[in-house]
Amino acid sequence: MSRAICWNVYSNVDRTAVAYHVAKHAGLGRVTGLLADAPEPRGVMLPHKIVKCQTRQLAAGIEDPVGPAITLEDGRMTNSTLIARLMGPVLLFMGIGAVIGLLGKFPEAYVGVLREMNNQSATVILGIFALLAGLAIVNAHNLWVSDWRVIITILGWLAIARGALSLLFPNKMYGIGEILLASRSGPMIGAVIVLVLGGILSWMGYRGSKG
Repeated sequence: MSRAICWNVYSNVDRTAVAYHVAKHAGLGRVTGLLADAPEPRGVMLPHKIVKCQTRQLAAGIEDPVGPAITLEDGRMTNSTLIARLMGPVLLFMGIGAVIGLLGKFPEAYVGVLREMNNQSATVILGIFALLAGLAIVNAHNLWVSDWRVIITILGWLAIARGALSLLFPNKMYGIGEILLASRSGPMIGAVIVLVLGGILSWMGYRGSKG
């Protein structure tokens, strides 16, 4: 059964029922996280194909089949949770550091540091890393859904676009960076966006972990 069919079938049944039956019949250990210790649903009958489909996705570590931020008791995580745990803290601390630097006593000095990093050589090098990171994310997590996980997918495609443009038009990308750094509000807006995205991904990635 294909992934699309899995999701179409799953959207028509109760998510708690799916989680319970996957945990009971998959033989992969109890599902923990948002649906931990969920009671057995009464009066809900799931076709065997649905349980089998969800079980195969869960075993393969494909997109979270029974809800966001769910991990297996043996430590395995879905791609969404793993990427969120990696990207979230990085973006969060980048945003916090930028906000502190821009709101400190010497915001011009912080902008000067950013301007020193915004040179043509760095544009090409950062473009290579952005393209690699974006391709890695999209190949592992090209998931378009109406919840927080779509943030990861969007960031992956934005990284691909940024990396490709930096390699194809390094001079223009360098110029855009200079324009943004020259504005008073540009760096702060960017810092706040990065901080918020980092906070969301960190929270969603680590909220289901055990203390």
